[in-house]
Amino acid sequence: MNVVTEPKTKVRRRFRNVESFEKWAYQQEFGYEFVHGEVIKKSMIKDVELIIIWWLTEFFYKTKSHLEGGRLISEVGMRLATENFRIPDLAYFTAAQTFAAAKGEHPIPSLAIEFLSKSESGEDIAAKVNDYFKSGVKLVWYIYPKNELIYAYTSPKDVKIYEGADVCSASPVIPDFEFQTKNIFKKELSL
Repeated sequence: MNVVTEPKTKVRRRFRNVESFEKWAYQQEFGYEFVHGEVIKKSMIKDVELIIIWWLTEFFYKTKSHLEGGRLISEVGMRLATENFRIPDLAYFTAAQTFAAAKGEHPIPSLAIEFLSKSESGEDIAAKVNDYFKSGVKLVWYIYPKNELIYAYTSPKDVKIYEGADVCSASPVIPDFEFQTKNIFKKELSL
């Protein structure tokens, strides 16, 4: 059963498949994910996450991948090999992937970045990470803004936790995309 659950109200809709869901989802005002037949409303990026995105893009702009046309793109819907539809908070797409999407293809980024949401359980995180890796993502960063931590998954079973002065790296996906973890949580401008 495909159920859209929103705070205080439940809206029921049925979809034959992920393609029919995707058509409906792109017409909506807010983002929705499609996970094992259930429609889940996705929260928007919060103010505290905006500064983290700003710093991530600042560090990304210095990479060879950026110079070659790669981009960190926010809130892109992804049709996954698991028949689920996810919307990572940020994802890395090459120029070729971006232009392939414009022609109707459904590229899978090699890096997906998520911010921990208050409504997510450990099971939700594990399911999302599994979805990404089963679909070809090579690296998943789960960012915990309140705790100033980054969980970097290189597989559903392999995770490294970065904090403080630890250097977080997107290698081997983007070898020169790295920074001290504390620097993406700075609230003052200092380049």
